[in-house]
Amino acid sequence: MKKLIIICCILLLTLIACKKDNHLMYEGKITGFDASKCMCCGGWFIEINNTTFRFYNLPENSNLDLWNEPLPIYVEVVWKKDEKGCLGDEIIIEYINIDFHGKQPPVFYE
Repeated sequence: MKKLIIICCILLLTLIACKKDNHLMYEGKITGFDASKCMCCGGWFIEINNTTFRFYNLPENSNLDLWNEPLPIYVEVVWKKDEKGCLGDEIIIEYINIDFHGKQPPVFYE
């Protein structure tokens, strides 16, 4: 009986310690800068699943330089809706990686 209680306690602790990860990786395409002039405009356009969103910042650990990369830029992203967005199309990018899966070859500089 003691073994059963110990096994149940270990199982319970394991289940409590597990954290569900809702972060899904999406393929996207950064298409350009939003040069519109309005209070809520600006940022970068990104297409994800045939829907165009805007984002203002990249994650701090990203070394992607949007101003100097040729567009479009194919990327893999983890994102969430920006709850403080003004126009409703804003997202927050939590993770970004350039996607080279045959869509955009790497550029080699001499």
